[in-house]
Amino acid sequence: MSEISPHAAPMARPPLDGLEYRSALLPENAGVTLSQRVLPGLINLRGQPDADAFRHAVAEILGGELPLTPNTTAQYGDVTLCWLRPDEWLVMTPDAQTVATVQEALQQIHGHTAVTDVSGGYAVIRLSGRQARQVLAKGCTLDLHPRQFTPGHCAQSLLAKADVLLIARGEETIEMVVRRSVADYLWQWLVDGFTLINIA
Repeated sequence: MSEISPHAAPMARPPLDGLEYRSALLPENAGVTLSQRVLPGLINLRGQPDADAFRHAVAEILGGELPLTPNTTAQYGDVTLCWLRPDEWLVMTPDAQTVATVQEALQQIHGHTAVTDVSGGYAVIRLSGRQARQVLAKGCTLDLHPRQFTPGHCAQSLLAKADVLLIARGEETIEMVVRRSVADYLWQWLVDGFTLINIA
């Protein structure tokens, strides 16, 4: 039986709001850029990957197959699908209507599925630049070397004691999906991290 959660109330403002979040006020030679990516659509999607009806419905709506390999992502246009568990994915989309579309489609499917709009509960922070991975290494035990953590991969971990989903967007760009309640703390930790690595 499909489980449909109610739509989250529209956010009055982005999770990280104000000038200090649009510009981290870093020195020009810092080698990193810190920014917030505001996405109106973040969907937690649950379902059985071996259920043809579920996979086909998702593929038709989102434009491609769900990633089934652990800790991988799939990109279809502006939509990113992140593997979280064997039966759970995060859908990131700039189109708020996608949430309602996915919910409506899965209502027609028999079986165990769930679609939860988590857009209002998370922030997406993007860290880019030649020193980006070095900053993250100060607070994360994962091997984030570009040869290991490559585009098309994601990983759930702790960063400075905060639960995060890390997404490799490029050799020098990593996005972090973090709960709204700790987004400010993590942002400030990242700003402090530029000093910790003693960038000349």
